[in-house]
This record gives sequence, C-alpha cells and structure tokens, in this order.
Amino acid sequence: MFVVDKTTITDPEHPVWIVSVSDEDERIDFRCLPEEAIGIENNMSTANMDLEEFHEAADSDGVFRGFRD
Repeated sequence: MFVVDKTTITDPEHPVWIVSVSDEDERIDFRCLPEEAIGIENNMSTANMDLEEFHEAADSDGVFRGFRD
C-alpha cells in the first residue's frame, strides 16, 4: 500500500510511505521518493522483485532513493 501522510506532504523530498499488507510476511514498511514509486509498483506487479529488496536498498534514514551502482 502506498500512503501519503503528513511526512509525505511536509518533507522537502515528499517520501511516500510504503507498507506491506500481506498476511504471509512480517510487516515491511519504508519510504520512497515519489519518482521511485512507479518502479516499485512495476516490479511488484510483474513479480520481478519483492518488497524486501526495496526495503533493504533504502538509505539509513529508511527512504528508498533508487538503486546505487
């Protein structure tokens, strides 16, 4: 689930909050820059990647800003 909350609106980077809603896994949540949200959705909908991969690639502040080389 992609959530727009107070942090999304007030933070200069507008990070969207992403929260897993699956009963199968432990809850995963992190934030991502708005421009990265479509890549996450595309990879999730095609089962190319799972949410945990994006979560693990998030920066130390918990925001996914894309994959670094």
